[in-house]
Amino acid sequence: KQWYQRRVRGRKMMIIRGPSLFSWIAPSLARTQTRTLATSKSLVSTVFIPSLKFSTSSSSESTISRDEVQKFNKMAKTWWDPNGDSKLLHQMNPVRIRYIKERLGVDSDASKKFTTKPLEGFRILDLGCGAGLLTESLARLGAQVVGVDAANESISIAQYHASLDPSIKGNIQYWVSSVEDLVKDGVSLFDVVCSMEVVEHVSSPKLFIKHMASLLKPGGDIFMSTINRTLQSQVLTIGVAEYLMKFTPIGTHEWSKYVTPEEISENFK
Repeated sequence: KQWYQRRVRGRKMMIIRGPSLFSWIAPSLARTQTRTLATSKSLVSTVFIPSLKFSTSSSSESTISRDEVQKFNKMAKTWWDPNGDSKLLHQMNPVRIRYIKERLGVDSDASKKFTTKPLEGFRILDLGCGAGLLTESLARLGAQVVGVDAANESISIAQYHASLDPSIKGNIQYWVSSVEDLVKDGVSLFDVVCSMEVVEHVSSPKLFIKHMASLLKPGGDIFMSTINRTLQSQVLTIGVAEYLMKFTPIGTHEWSKYVTPEEISENFK
């Protein structure tokens, strides 16, 4: 997978692209280079609680797809099963964490290199957090994390699962909301915004990205991943993963909704 840079709104946006399934994007000061992100083996365990904040968008410009919300509410109870419907997300999570730490520079910071909380001091938004796979991992590394999702069942599972680990109690908040409502509510800006495998499930990727960018502090970092719209992704993520191997339920993805790196970059302008 190759990295290349584009200047977007005064920041250098780094997009990782290639013939494989995923398009990644994040602001960076790094030079163009080539690197392989290996898929790693799974972690994790199993999985309810009322939401800390509930908001549903009444705006005519909503990014929420009700069909997608219903789909993920049905999948909520299996989020934390490493062999369930979210198996592939469990396998990707360690790779995501390593990449985020690397791009934020905490591994090269001598003051944080040997600490168990290298993300301490970062306020992070996990947008489209599901039941909190990435959210919890970031919190365990010391970040203050707000996990947001439009699927209330997923948030209930996320809250319950987080309650099982007292060590992250003060580091996580979960809200049932949408990106446009966060903007409308005037929430405090974030040092980092993550949105993993979400943009292909929203009703308007352009509006979603616009609102997401407005929640970031100047000089902050955005990390996104999504499935690239290629013939290979159609075969592997739908034909193989859904129909042949049954890794995810049939209908989880719609190939026409996949977004290319160029489209993501264009939407940030």
